[in-house]
Amino acid sequence: SDERAAVHLALARQMMVGTAEEVNQRSVVIASHLGEALGLLVDGEERLRAAGVLLIAGTRAKTTMATAAAASFLENGLSLLPNDAWDRHYELTLALHTEAADVAYIDQRFDDVERYAPAVVTHARSNLDRVPIHTIKIGVGVSRRAYREATVYAVDVLASDFGVRLPRDPTTAHVLKGVAQVKLALRRHTTEDLLRLPPMTDPEITAVMGILMKTATNAYWATPNLVPLIAFEMCRLSVQHGNIGLSAYGYALYGMVASAALGQLDLGYAYGRLAMDLLDATGDTHLVGKTALLWHGFIRHVKDPLRECGPDILEAYDVAPVSYT
Repeated sequence: SDERAAVHLALARQMMVGTAEEVNQRSVVIASHLGEALGLLVDGEERLRAAGVLLIAGTRAKTTMATAAAASFLENGLSLLPNDAWDRHYELTLALHTEAADVAYIDQRFDDVERYAPAVVTHARSNLDRVPIHTIKIGVGVSRRAYREATVYAVDVLASDFGVRLPRDPTTAHVLKGVAQVKLALRRHTTEDLLRLPPMTDPEITAVMGILMKTATNAYWATPNLVPLIAFEMCRLSVQHGNIGLSAYGYALYGMVASAALGQLDLGYAYGRLAMDLLDATGDTHLVGKTALLWHGFIRHVKDPLRECGPDILEAYDVAPVSYT
């Protein structure tokens, strides 16, 4: 009833008084009240402030995997935006759409991802602002087993947004050329040198590294010859721009290629070990699952006893679902 909605709105307004930190801490409760009183919010400024609180609440709910609540909060926030929101309230509008798409992806509501994603791709003011949506859409390919479609999408994004050009359908000749190029790039660097590279600071290169890592899973199933090219590109970018946690995955992927495809067992083992040492150094625990699966599952066994590799690969398998982002 209108009377009940008015009570909820009054409580929400009361709880929205205070410091930003206090409001953030109360955001989920406030969002629950706002959800019962959306029709009573008529003032433009109040609607925008409420949308901001709903964004905070949706993000907080997502981090605790309360995805149903998160989806409701974010959808309510979107409903409060004015028609010119992309022009006048860009950051809020971008965040609400991106978070809503991410929650839909987590919930495997892939049709809803397509409701939110196109607006971001169309209205985003920078390539970096589009990256989270690109990453989600590539991830949807894994979940839907649309590996080829997602791989092509990623290759096209890398070329159009960041100037990183990889062939859609690489041949053996492409791979052999890539081997020669990566060996040239790495020729003066030992694995100890690579471990001591300075931190990567370029946000666009960091974004490229993330897209490359995400693409590798799709490429493994759809376009296997692309996997070594992704490894080579990640290694090359790390040498040129410095290390980041994502570099560890690139080194491990290169180690797998060197061991399994090129027959260079010692080289592959060295790069796999480098990958794990780099993760220890950076503390990027969210990348341990993916990287450790490569190290323990595809590389270590060439030198280490299987009785040691077995328990570690199982541990990596347990960690991987948590760290897949």
